[in-house]
Amino acid sequence: MPHLYLGFPEWLYKKWVKQYGEEKTQEFCKILQEKAPICVRVNPTKISREKLVETLSAQNHQVFVGKESPLAIYFANRVHFSSLKEFQEGLFDVQDESSQRASLFLGAKPGENILDFCAGSGGKSLAIAPYLQQKGKIYLHDKRRPILKEAFSRAKRLGLSGFSLLSSKNKKNFFDKLLLDVPCSGTGTLRRNPDQKERISLEVLKKLQKKQQDIFSESFCYVKPGGYIYYMTCSLLHEENEEQVNFFLENFPVQLKEKHTWFPVSYGGDGFFVAKFQREQ
Repeated sequence: MPHLYLGFPEWLYKKWVKQYGEEKTQEFCKILQEKAPICVRVNPTKISREKLVETLSAQNHQVFVGKESPLAIYFANRVHFSSLKEFQEGLFDVQDESSQRASLFLGAKPGENILDFCAGSGGKSLAIAPYLQQKGKIYLHDKRRPILKEAFSRAKRLGLSGFSLLSSKNKKNFFDKLLLDVPCSGTGTLRRNPDQKERISLEVLKKLQKKQQDIFSESFCYVKPGGYIYYMTCSLLHEENEEQVNFFLENFPVQLKEKHTWFPVSYGGDGFFVAKFQREQ
């Protein structure tokens, strides 16, 4: 059976074949068995990608640039980043290239107010911040409050400002853009977390779907009429992506502007899904 030599549960493999076909499924399953690449994001407020590549290469680090994000640099070998002067000085941060693409997908502009509702340690907010040019603000929210401390610590190292915690209910109908990087199965990132294959089940998937819908519902009130909602997962399952898009269109006053599925790439980004909605006026 193909799922056995590819190393995936039968139910998951069959679901992917139904969604994407046998050839495409086998293609990305093989990539998900590879060693995960080491990708960082240049901090454009401090240095250009070209200059950082030049600096790192001069120190005999084998690095090359990403193809999908203008800020992505890959290290060919593992490095203890915390010991690198360039990391300590905030010239770069660690972030997968697809996650970088998803951040840039927001098209953040100076003067905008953006809410990162499932911010975690702030990776995407930190990628977005330079594009506000200190003329807007990013509000962070996460029910795991301790993890938000890491976001502010990373921002300090990178020399980025304009962040605040979402702590007031009077921000309803306030935000230009709402970022929802929701909890998901992580099936697009299994090469980073191979043990996750055994933890995913149909029961877990149903619970995740409900949680994703609840998050959309809970956060919807914060985006202003005419504003934009960016729904994201690092999943390759329709249940968490296309089916959720249809659910949101049926249950909320929104219009779908665009959506994309990015499959994992060898020496490139992880699997990712993004959808852009506009709240009706």
